[in-house]
Amino acid sequence: MGGVKLSLPSDLLLPGEIILVSCCNLGGFGSRYSLAVLTAAGVAWLDLDDVVDPSTDKGIAGLLATERHCFLAMQGKNPRIVRLGDDLRTSTQFEPKRALDIHSLAERNGSIYAASTGRNQILAIGCLEGHFSGEEKVLYSAVSSDKNLIHLNSLCIAGDDLLFTMFGTMRPGARHGAVVNASTGATVCGRLLDPHSLTYLGDGVVAFCESLTGSFCLLKLDESEELRKAHLSGYTRGCCFTGRHFVVGSSRWRHKSRSLGSFREAPVSDDPHGNPWQRSALYFLNPDLTVAHRLDFTHFAPEIYDVIYLGTRFTAARVFHDAAARRLDAMYDEIHRVGESANRYFYKRA
Repeated sequence: MGGVKLSLPSDLLLPGEIILVSCCNLGGFGSRYSLAVLTAAGVAWLDLDDVVDPSTDKGIAGLLATERHCFLAMQGKNPRIVRLGDDLRTSTQFEPKRALDIHSLAERNGSIYAASTGRNQILAIGCLEGHFSGEEKVLYSAVSSDKNLIHLNSLCIAGDDLLFTMFGTMRPGARHGAVVNASTGATVCGRLLDPHSLTYLGDGVVAFCESLTGSFCLLKLDESEELRKAHLSGYTRGCCFTGRHFVVGSSRWRHKSRSLGSFREAPVSDDPHGNPWQRSALYFLNPDLTVAHRLDFTHFAPEIYDVIYLGTRFTAARVFHDAAARRLDAMYDEIHRVGESANRYFYKRA
């Protein structure tokens, strides 16, 4: 597996261009390799050993890029926001005291917004020119509770408005997901199945994933036209636009729902090469939403959370190039750790 090579058509990524792909729900040892750097040369892991704590961290969710900085939403027992410089090295960290199960990030006018999914809130943190200031404030509360009731999961700034996606923890299959305007409380687009990854493209257009249908969607705000959809495979989550292609993440089906705690059967597929819902991938889509290329990501991580395009304005100073081999090693380490914990438990009971 360490010899996994990627074959990217030359027009997908040009020399010097970078796409970041965040990976989540990786367990302790796996959290070391939770931010993939995709270039024309292939996949590498960003070296985050100076910031990741395998004993508490579970991976990275939301990603945010400004002109000179990148911000990462680190999930785990100590949720925090990590700032990277233009060389993608760690600069500072901020631990929001009110955050619970932190997900997406957005930025506007010197503030970073964070989705505190476990409390159904949007938090605002002062951050001028990349420097955090003061404690966070609660900008928006959809429901007053310390339980994840609506799964408020992604944020984006669209003109003067702050939008978010949600879909709650109601019965599986119910079309209760929506894109909501936090500025007005109005539903922008409803009857969605597990929407994620809201992204503003400009000119009044937002993109997002309807994860449970394996779709990528384009929506023109303030107009009544129907959604434009690309029907892909897998649990779609994470999307960006490079100027030439849309890039959409697709994750392996999670059999146990985090929000419901119940077992879920994977969708059936007649694909002769195997069920794509059991694999992860990155789809490159043409502007007309046809598939230009599908990159199998299974050897690198089972779940993709966010995807952002950095262009050429950032460089990755320190990476691990043997990405597939390191993921496999981390899996073995995690299995060994779980086995040791089980042995200690049964030894004590005996």
